[in-house]
Amino acid sequence: MIAADGLVAVSSIIFGAAFLLLQTPPIWFIYIVLFIRGLGNTFHGPAMQAAIPMFVPTDMLTKAGGWGNMIQSVSNMMGLWLVLHSWYLCLFMPLWLWIYWGLLLR
Repeated sequence: MIAADGLVAVSSIIFGAAFLLLQTPPIWFIYIVLFIRGLGNTFHGPAMQAAIPMFVPTDMLTKAGGWGNMIQSVSNMMGLWLVLHSWYLCLFMPLWLWIYWGLLLR
């Protein structure tokens, strides 16, 4: 599980660095990185589900599995929502920072 998670993390860092260093990375590079991330997620997801019984008492397994699946589903949906609305967050983030610092230094 650690190796799969590390593979996803390293590929994400490389993906982000490519967009920072190059204005438009080649499409083949994007496909390769997304394939590596998918490969890591293929092993990480089942390993995460298999680890739940090690941490949860047997009488709470059903509840823990349900919560885990719900959190995974909500994070998948909210991740898409955050990506689609990131322009709005980036536009008004400096305003929120100024308000926060103004209230903090008051």
